[in-house]
Amino acid sequence: MYQLTFIDVSQFTQEPLRTGVQRVLAKSIECMPRDRIIPFRVLDGERVAILDPALFDLVIRYFERQTLSERGRVAEQPDEQALVSEEELLIKLQAKRPLAVLQAKRFFARAERIVNLEAFSCAERSRFYTSCEPAQRKKVFHFIHDFLLFEVPGVFPQLNWRYASGYVLLFEAYATAGGFFVSTPDMARRVAQYFNRPLSDVKVVHFGGDLQAGDATARAALSPRRRQVTVIGTLEPRKYPLIVAESLEQVAAADPDVDCVVVGQWGWVDADTRRALEVIFARGRVRHLVDIDDVELAGLMRTSHLGIYVSSAEGFGIPVIEFAAAGVLLITNATVPAAALVAGKLCTVLEVVDVVHLTAAIGESLRGQHARTPYYAWTWKDCAREIFDWDPHGGRTLDKDPRSLASWRAAIALVRELRGRHLPWEDLKSEVRVRLSTDKRIAPLAKAARASKAAAQTLVENISEIVSDNLTQIFWADFIQIKPLLAELVRCLSAHSPFDGISRAFTVFLGREIDGRAASEAIRLRDPVLAFARMVDLIHSEEAARSLGQTSITALRAVVRDIEAIVAACLALHLDSFKLMDLLGLPPPSLPQVLEAERRAASVANRLQLLLYFCQRRAIAGDSLDLFLEEVARVVAHGTQNGAAAVAAPPAALTPELSPMSAAWEVPIYSDTYWEGWYAVEYAGQDTFRWMGKEGVIHNPAGLRPVRDFVLEVQHVYGAHEPMVMGFMGDTAANVRVEAAPGGRGWRLHLGAAGEGVLIESVRLQALASDSPAHAEGLPDARELSFCVTGATFVYSD
Repeated sequence: MYQLTFIDVSQFTQEPLRTGVQRVLAKSIECMPRDRIIPFRVLDGERVAILDPALFDLVIRYFERQTLSERGRVAEQPDEQALVSEEELLIKLQAKRPLAVLQAKRFFARAERIVNLEAFSCAERSRFYTSCEPAQRKKVFHFIHDFLLFEVPGVFPQLNWRYASGYVLLFEAYATAGGFFVSTPDMARRVAQYFNRPLSDVKVVHFGGDLQAGDATARAALSPRRRQVTVIGTLEPRKYPLIVAESLEQVAAADPDVDCVVVGQWGWVDADTRRALEVIFARGRVRHLVDIDDVELAGLMRTSHLGIYVSSAEGFGIPVIEFAAAGVLLITNATVPAAALVAGKLCTVLEVVDVVHLTAAIGESLRGQHARTPYYAWTWKDCAREIFDWDPHGGRTLDKDPRSLASWRAAIALVRELRGRHLPWEDLKSEVRVRLSTDKRIAPLAKAARASKAAAQTLVENISEIVSDNLTQIFWADFIQIKPLLAELVRCLSAHSPFDGISRAFTVFLGREIDGRAASEAIRLRDPVLAFARMVDLIHSEEAARSLGQTSITALRAVVRDIEAIVAACLALHLDSFKLMDLLGLPPPSLPQVLEAERRAASVANRLQLLLYFCQRRAIAGDSLDLFLEEVARVVAHGTQNGAAAVAAPPAALTPELSPMSAAWEVPIYSDTYWEGWYAVEYAGQDTFRWMGKEGVIHNPAGLRPVRDFVLEVQHVYGAHEPMVMGFMGDTAANVRVEAAPGGRGWRLHLGAAGEGVLIESVRLQALASDSPAHAEGLPDARELSFCVTGATFVYSD
């Protein structure tokens, strides 16, 4: 058994899809020992990126159940590409921000085992594998799923000679492997024949039929009359899409108690076939579901009386064994290899697939009983074990020395921390030596290093080499850490005026209030682009580095540098939508988009929403703009929802740490906890305050602690002689008490909870008196105001 296996996820990180091949990848790694596998991505023929093992969790989550991204939540057109998941965003971000980038030769020399479970046609990826030296090729293993692209190219009309040349290189890469995985004995024989290898170099593994743990036996109780027919498969020519749809419509028309569901994304069907399918789906007898996750798919299978999976050419056919493992009656055809594994009285295997035969088979199956037991027993745990444990070379590896494993794990633990310090070579090696002897987290390394002086020296050299080669890398977790800072940048740009935005930027990025000279300069700014440039200057200042820390400021500067031109173009007083679309890498705007740009260009906040609007058709790339757009969407969502969404945690510079023993949490006036209904922070001499409209919400910064009392410091009142307000702690009305503040400056407003306190997400205030300065005094200020506050305090009962 190998100590450490590197899993190639290059294709998945570039284009996450729910294909059968990618399902094999996800389900296999889910069942492999997590501490012995590491993901990597091929960059080109000479370099490889080592990724964080946390990527595996995202891969599994991507299949099981996805969380809609913030861009998806605020998308105005739900059918557009903006409906992407957080998992996809993070997967692509991790792929762009690796732990380390290594030369291919160095990677092959040090890695103990390399497994590729994907199919690919990328020429650079093929060259990467062919560059492996002959002495190390026994480490490399490929899963070959099928040869359909070579044997039946006619079912893939999107292929051309450019793709074909890539697949020739793929064969060369396969030929250099140390062994192969396949899913059927017939495929094993063909692989051995094509590559002139003994059968002992090919391992047949058994795919799992368990879509989710426990789903095979947990069958839902169905009405004896209502029956469901479920078809799974991409809508492409080889899956007989029109024949299947017409057969289902005939069955549903003859028996209204049959529910027919087609699950699959649109593939490369021709225009006439697509129109015909859309007409059938529009009639409503046959439902079409696209891009559902494993939880939804498992539910559909549990409630199915009959499953259908037919194909004119197939590598394996995973849905066949998934239906069988769930105990669902099945119709498939003889050209699907998986059919041979489940053929019997519960599975109908067609020799001819047409409307007549398929409709008859459906009718016959529907007349049978639907409460069945599973008739396929292999699981994904079995599949993962067969892949992970197999060794065609009798245990002979290039390097079985445990120091190799220790070196890689040390690199993962230390590379991110040490590379940010940019130490000279000799100083770096000295630091690594010290860590080996003093850092308990890497105690196994110290043991390996003590084996001999030469072993210790080699280990130090290996770790130092990896660190020094990646001094300019910024790790993906650093970018996730600065999301609150990006949200603050969005709020600065969305402030009531450029002066308010710059003032907030001083507080956020420098950790102090704006000084007099800067305020006098900022108050004269009217151009949002110049205000943004001033904020960028603050972010690049040494004071910001001291306030935020080197790790955060490095990541923040990298993001700002990438998005600066796009944001500036978006904020320009005379918006050029053609230039903006060009910067976004999108086609020129259509006339409706130009008109929408004119409508939204009235304010800076609307300009940022316009950026979201334009980017609805921009696919997730995992870059800096994606991160910024997520925070734009988050701020937009919080500005339009009535306190329903969770507020991103403010940066540490804005919110004091709450001690477990502290009974009170004082909320600064510039904190994110001031939620709906509050205007931007304002300044009057040394005083800092906010005005509230008719209603305001303040978020509880410690939602898991029961609130006993809430105190609001009120400085001025508009529309009344004293604060007149109703208060709610969560959804429950609170006892409101108003008292004069010490020194006669304003009032203190108390909201008390009954008993020992209540667990609440927020406090809500409703003003009983308010007015507008424009109405009451003829001033240009048209805001509806009630009272202004200088601070708030949550008092907890624990």
